Amino acid sequence: MLALAFPDPDEDIRTYLLRYAAHFDVFDVQAYYLTFLGVLFTQVRHELDRLVNAKFNTHHDLAAWWRGHLNEGNNRANLYQSITRELGQEKISGHLRLRNGLVVCFFP
Repeated sequence: MLALAFPDPDEDIRTYLLRYAAHFDVFDVQAYYLTFLGVLFTQVRHELDRLVNAKFNTHHDLAAWWRGHLNEGNNRANLYQSITRELGQEKISGHLRLRNGLVVCFFP
């Protein structure tokens, strides 16, 4: 049996990313994805700050620890739920617009 190097996709994230795809132009979809990635990286940073007390010798060590952490219990699902919860707050909707390669962010 061949083991995958990555987990199955999360349904909440997939649903979020696809919910407006048919209604937006390509620039809005790109902005939507950038907003998702911004919240994803922010949530991961908060999670790391909260959990990691040790210094890792290499990026590989940190990545291995993170992968193990996400595979424990409901950690991956909880992280994705916190991301979709943050994205569900309309305060961030419409604050990003991508035009001609320029991203304009207006986060209050």
